[in-house]
Amino acid sequence: LALLYDTEVYLQRTGLPGGAGASRSLSRLISAEAAASGMAGIAASILLLWSMDGVIIAQAIAGVLPVLLAWRLVEVPRTVSEASHRDNLREIVNLLLFGKPVVLWTAFAISVFGLLAVYVFWIYQKYWELQQVPLEWFGYIWALFALTVSLAARYAGALEARLGTRGLLSIIAMLPLAGLLGMALGAGWAGVMCGFLLQISRGISMSLFYEALNSRVPGDFRATVNSLVSLAVRAIFIVTGPLLGYALDSLGMRSTLLLLVAIFAPLLAMVLVPLLLRIRREQADAAEPVAAAG
Repeated sequence: LALLYDTEVYLQRTGLPGGAGASRSLSRLISAEAAASGMAGIAASILLLWSMDGVIIAQAIAGVLPVLLAWRLVEVPRTVSEASHRDNLREIVNLLLFGKPVVLWTAFAISVFGLLAVYVFWIYQKYWELQQVPLEWFGYIWALFALTVSLAARYAGALEARLGTRGLLSIIAMLPLAGLLGMALGAGWAGVMCGFLLQISRGISMSLFYEALNSRVPGDFRATVNSLVSLAVRAIFIVTGPLLGYALDSLGMRSTLLLLVAIFAPLLAMVLVPLLLRIRREQADAAEPVAAAG
């Protein structure tokens, strides 16, 4: 992700052809990744009609392809940093805590939305089983879910331009809560369909937040900051994942879904409201020199 963003920034700065723009390419990357996940779900479902061996062979081939493609990647030319790891760490901490406030709150937002996405990812299949969805449909349902993320990410920029940042943030906060409530209170296919609300929010939020984060982080630290945000989501899930499993076993599916609503409703508000306020403050600060010059 950081490599693509750095490349697009470099192409734009130097006037070289071939780039679609950093923001647009980022949305396309997220969209393509989700679409690939959907196609993999369909392919796995078809291969399973013959045997599990076909799935394993396809997975092995798919695992080798990125290694081959990596040999063709070229990094953006840059000056080699002579700073120590401690100095770099200090710079990153200063950037997150004392630099641009939007960066910190965007990282918080990515972590909260990412954690919710991981939770529901592990809940989906058990939920489908409890709703008596035939097992052979699982791959196709997941493919539709992934393609929904892909489309949402693809058009996130257009939605932001039409609805504004405030409107879009409100939507991506309400959609997952509505989806969880629908899954908890719905039954059968109606409950399964409510999962699409979470997937729409997932696609939009990934495109929106990662563009906001990467556009404000210097290229020297972009990859590191992205990795730290991803690490935060996984580290929190390592600790809380067993608690989710315990809740499912002891409370049941419906109560666990309602519990997630009760937990994430205030969490989403706690990260999105400060984020919106800091975005407005940043925009106001940027507009002051322009107004003074006019």
